[in-house]
Amino acid sequence: MRKRDILAMLAFVAVVAVSLPIARSYLDYRETRVENGYANEFVHHLQTAVQEKRTFRMTDVADFEWDRMYMFQPYTPRDVMERTVGTTWNTSDSYLGYLIDQTSVGDHPLTYDHLHKLVFVKGDQVVLDLTLDRITADFTESQGMVELGDDWFAVEQKEELDGYGQPLEKKRILVRNADE
Repeated sequence: MRKRDILAMLAFVAVVAVSLPIARSYLDYRETRVENGYANEFVHHLQTAVQEKRTFRMTDVADFEWDRMYMFQPYTPRDVMERTVGTTWNTSDSYLGYLIDQTSVGDHPLTYDHLHKLVFVKGDQVVLDLTLDRITADFTESQGMVELGDDWFAVEQKEELDGYGQPLEKKRILVRNADE
């Protein structure tokens, strides 16, 4: 073989060696991606429910198909969420965002005390992953997982105090598991 043919073959092998992991990673991104198409409607229904009702069923708020809902506390690492739910998923809008989330940057999606996460699952697929500000509705005192049919929640508005013991203008909206 001529030197030029050997170099061309090595270049081809190098391109294939680099392309295969990228292609596999891209396929993983596409297979695990959650569209979150229900997010805006869900937040709207949730805000309405916590403002108007003392109790509500999550099936009335989350009017899409789901079997289980998981509630994750602030600072919960991604790997703990995935082990709890039993599957992996991503909500990145782009492949580049997915790659960034695969680094240590994406390991801690709930890095602020005022954020927590609700994850809805149908079968073994995540259908909605919502990072929710606790001002909208605070689920941190609820059970970690509820199943469809056992999805009653009680709403309690609690007065919050500032650092000087004075009441804040906005009340905290606690959402806890409730019986019918």
